[in-house]
Amino acid sequence: MGGINHQPCGSYLRLSTLLSKRLSLARSELELANNVLEDLILDELEEGFGTSVTGIVDRLRNSQSDLQGALGTLEDLRVQMKNLGYEDLPTLGTTDLIELGLFLTHEKVVENHAWTQVTQTMRTRGFYGMLEVFEQDISNLIVLTDKLAALVLENEPIASGGNLRIILEENRPGNFKVEFARLYSAWAGFQQIFLASSILSTELWYRFNDSGSLIDGTCVTSTN
Repeated sequence: MGGINHQPCGSYLRLSTLLSKRLSLARSELELANNVLEDLILDELEEGFGTSVTGIVDRLRNSQSDLQGALGTLEDLRVQMKNLGYEDLPTLGTTDLIELGLFLTHEKVVENHAWTQVTQTMRTRGFYGMLEVFEQDISNLIVLTDKLAALVLENEPIASGGNLRIILEENRPGNFKVEFARLYSAWAGFQQIFLASSILSTELWYRFNDSGSLIDGTCVTSTN
């Protein structure tokens, strides 16, 4: 996820980074699934022969597995937070989230709708609430990925015959463009939420530790 692991840091940094890594892998596998599909279509057009859709399905299953791993990491993080008596940083209550949001959206750092959802969740339910949002969104991605993989696999006989592109071009039975687009859209929305949450938690952590702010570009340079 572009290094957008979450604060709080300290004891929680390992699991928050592992969560980000597993989500990055899941998204990467989705892109690779799309790349395999593109290669299949190009083979049909340029080489005149069909190939199997199993490469697409395998990548989608890998993505699904990484998403399942992310859910497991979320639960591990929740348990660790409870065991260590996690409390939201006091800067959550002292930071002007509207001002911060205006700056970040103006600078194209976060998307406004995502920022609004994240700040509302944090105000009412704290970071535990954000974990619940992540859990719901990731579970939805798993369902959508599973459905897409099943629909792609149904086209195996057609792809083997070199005609998958016709199914997609002419909107014939078996066309899975809508399911693919729905999965991409769900990912786009989730990534905006995850990014906005990461930026907010980072800002709160910086302010709590007197490490400057994202809003004014200040930072603290170590003198060691």
